[in-house]
Amino acid sequence: MNEQSENIKVLLVDDNPEDARLIEALLADGKSDVSFDLECADRLPSGLERLHEGGIDIILLDLPVPDVHGLGTLARLHAQIPEVPIVVLGGLNGGPPAAQVLQKGAQDYLIKGQVDSNLLVWSLRHAIEQQRMLAELEQRTQESQASLYALDKIIRENPDGIIIVDKAGVVRFVNAAAESLLGRKSEELTGEMFGFPIVAGEKTEVEIIRKGGKTATVEMHVVEIEWEGETAYLASLRDITERKEMEQQLVVADRLASIGELVAGIAHEINNPLTSVVGFSELVLNRNIPTDVRKNLEIVYSEAQRAAGIVKNLLTFARKHAVGKQLVNISSIIEKVLELRAYEQKVNNIELNTRFAPGLPEVMVDYFQLQQVFTNIIINAEYFMAEAHHRGTLTITTERLDHTVRVSFTDDGPGIGKENLGHLFDPFFTTKEIGKGTGLGLSICHGIITEHGGRIYAESELGKGATFIVELPITQ
Repeated sequence: MNEQSENIKVLLVDDNPEDARLIEALLADGKSDVSFDLECADRLPSGLERLHEGGIDIILLDLPVPDVHGLGTLARLHAQIPEVPIVVLGGLNGGPPAAQVLQKGAQDYLIKGQVDSNLLVWSLRHAIEQQRMLAELEQRTQESQASLYALDKIIRENPDGIIIVDKAGVVRFVNAAAESLLGRKSEELTGEMFGFPIVAGEKTEVEIIRKGGKTATVEMHVVEIEWEGETAYLASLRDITERKEMEQQLVVADRLASIGELVAGIAHEINNPLTSVVGFSELVLNRNIPTDVRKNLEIVYSEAQRAAGIVKNLLTFARKHAVGKQLVNISSIIEKVLELRAYEQKVNNIELNTRFAPGLPEVMVDYFQLQQVFTNIIINAEYFMAEAHHRGTLTITTERLDHTVRVSFTDDGPGIGKENLGHLFDPFFTTKEIGKGTGLGLSICHGIITEHGGRIYAESELGKGATFIVELPITQ
């Protein structure tokens, strides 16, 4: 097909007619040398019927459609029609982490309200081109007599950065998109060592430093190919810096929700030392005995210091922080969270047992992201124990297992049924009453721990409490 007259057929699965009209207008306004035909389906079954009729080039999928059940549906849809690329539309009020959406088969992830016509057109064309490239690469790596000319054309014209590396790890080829991404010419890169681990068939995220010192987050997909008669590796690089920033916004939103839980307890906690400040100040004003004055002033100072410490911890937790990893002791993060939850645990009759292993190795983590994860898990445990029997026992254990640090949070609450255990980390899944949970907290926790190279999971039986386990790699 001549590119000048190319026509792309788009199937939009979205139950909101206003969104459909907006997408149609954006496609019409976009600056492009192709035209778009938009067809709409307000339910997934009708969308599948249209797909089976053929002729659809790309799918725009709205995850919140009533009969679309999140990432599971996305994965099944991709498995049924792997040849048709999928671009997911998410809402402004949050959604699954972009990395999970892409792992389930989507080519891109766009947020409603943040998409203009040019971005939408670019994303659709980029997804189609990416799908075509991957399909051709897979076919040509399976066929021993693949056309090197066609492969070379795909690589050179691909919008993603493409770098070809030989078996020794030396860069042999860099396309124009990779030059732009790295800020360096092909002549500067060719002949140098690649600098990143090469694992064929896997997608990884790496941090690159562009010329000038700026950093970017890149998604790298490596496949094994034949290049100039020898086995080599093709690394496809996609800049996902903006997407990672969007994920960080979701993390911040969930942190703010956690702060809402903390505020009530902090307000009561601060009230006690302030009451002492007022009471002993009155005593100081009414007495003239120097010894009493000194004793009361010491109490005033101690209580004021305690109040100041609580306020400082709250402000530290609430303040927006730049993402950055550092070596920390996991037990110290947990202790800070427990300081903020002390009052709520007291009024809800929750007994706390801590079993922190001495000499625990430090791990490389983002302090405030891990603080958010532990806060979310502890608040959930407190909630379900209080709801079940107005009391409870929370046991927190840290230990070293081989090359990981393991943290266990065990409660004696109502437990979790088998039907729910496998869905705990799905976006928008919650067993709390309506209005008492968004279903995003554990999903974001899962994204944070995964990003740190660790794992988070739960063990439970109905009626026997629950244990949430976080495992993080020890920094060598």
